[in-house]
Amino acid sequence: MGLRRAVFPLDRLVVVGRLEDFHDSREPPLTIGNRVFLNSGSPPMMVVDICGDNVVTAFRGRDGKIVEYEFPAICVHRCRD
Repeated sequence: MGLRRAVFPLDRLVVVGRLEDFHDSREPPLTIGNRVFLNSGSPPMMVVDICGDNVVTAFRGRDGKIVEYEFPAICVHRCRD
């Protein structure tokens, strides 16, 4: 399952959550092996690499193959087990 890319007019966008709702300054930084979700929603993913301010995540797609994507770290939050 790939990510879909679309363009939306700014006047149609609605804020559904604030950054503070997803990030807690008391939490330690993300590390390899952490399970994360995209702030906008996603399947659970695992952090497999950290490149500066970005994280590379991996998850198993519907076809069973492992899929990797790189996101700005600010776009993901740690899974609460």
